[in-house]
Amino acid sequence: MSGSLVSGYANQKDFSANFLEDFYYDSTLITGVKNMQLASNGQTFFEEIPTETEAINETVYQIFSGDFFLKTGASDELDRNKIFGSSTTPFKAGYNVVYEKYTGKSAVGLGTAAANLGPALNSGISGVEDDLTFIDYDYFLNGQKVYSGVGVGVSAGIGTQFVLDFDSSSYGGIITTANKSNFKAFAFIKQERLHDFTGSAPDVFGSGFIEDQTNFYLNGVKENDSIYLELYTGVDIIKKATSAGLFDLGIETSIVNLSLWV
Repeated sequence: MSGSLVSGYANQKDFSANFLEDFYYDSTLITGVKNMQLASNGQTFFEEIPTETEAINETVYQIFSGDFFLKTGASDELDRNKIFGSSTTPFKAGYNVVYEKYTGKSAVGLGTAAANLGPALNSGISGVEDDLTFIDYDYFLNGQKVYSGVGVGVSAGIGTQFVLDFDSSSYGGIITTANKSNFKAFAFIKQERLHDFTGSAPDVFGSGFIEDQTNFYLNGVKENDSIYLELYTGVDIIKKATSAGLFDLGIETSIVNLSLWV
């Protein structure tokens, strides 16, 4: 089991409101395309800007490598607040869909019979930003977050000329020559002023966490804020063996000894 925690977002997350099997977002928070990070039941999805084709009395929207898209511009006002999944990305009424504002850049790579997944994502990355290193990105494999040594690594190159590798034999990944066409990898440039930590224990410790501004991934799956506790590991004033009373009308008073430890 492994977990990672990212801290630094400030009131930029929300649950998607849904009606039947349609999910909606707050357009005052998400103000344009490629401005959202979204997870459905813990699986992170990749947003693609759709191509628009004019047909008789309608506009046809298409995406090819992404998981969902948003309609903007001259589309119907209700559609501009709706999240549209691809043909292989279902949104069901009981799903838990969460999203947050994202102000960076992202890239996607597809494995095919003729192309390896790592170089394919490298090509996408170089198309949006060419002066960042391996550690400047968050990586996802079929929507599951992976990190260096567990799922993704650098097989060649240094600095900005790194070559990604999701191979099963080298970096704890699951990609082989036989199954590479079943996978999609994408990367988000890490936003500024974030603290990112990983660990192999149920609890993840770090520094600089800000309460209610964290994202927690367990084995690469994004967890709801409501299922984990954000606890400080230190206090400024320490008192030991201090009596404290618990008082409530109609309930017998109890006296306990409290010991606070750093």
